[in-house]
Amino acid sequence: MSKSYNYNYLTIFFLLTLIFFAFNFYKKEKNVYFDDEDIGRNERSTPRTFVLPSTPAVALIQEKKLMLWENEFFVKNCMLRLYDLGYKFKNFENMDDISIFISVLRFQKKNGLDLTGNFNKETSIKIGCNNHE
Repeated sequence: MSKSYNYNYLTIFFLLTLIFFAFNFYKKEKNVYFDDEDIGRNERSTPRTFVLPSTPAVALIQEKKLMLWENEFFVKNCMLRLYDLGYKFKNFENMDDISIFISVLRFQKKNGLDLTGNFNKETSIKIGCNNHE
């Protein structure tokens, strides 16, 4: 009887140990570090630095971001004017946020301008933040 009794305890101990490790394995959180500078970025999608050379589409997006940051004062001035006109977006810090792009598109559509989603010459003149001479 004592041998059978020990096997029952060993079986219960084994099952509890197995369940404990299984929960720890599946519940373990992944340590992912986020960069606070780029609010709209999905860190799990594409690494910040590319191992392979950029495709033309990626290069165009990178150039657009660089151009936005080079013209930061002008873009933020246009964003503020657009906000004052009643076009709302999430924040002023992230200049390439999709909500800003959509607000610019809505403004361009309402005023019969070319739909680019950018603060081009025509759009900036109409908004009143013209920097283009």
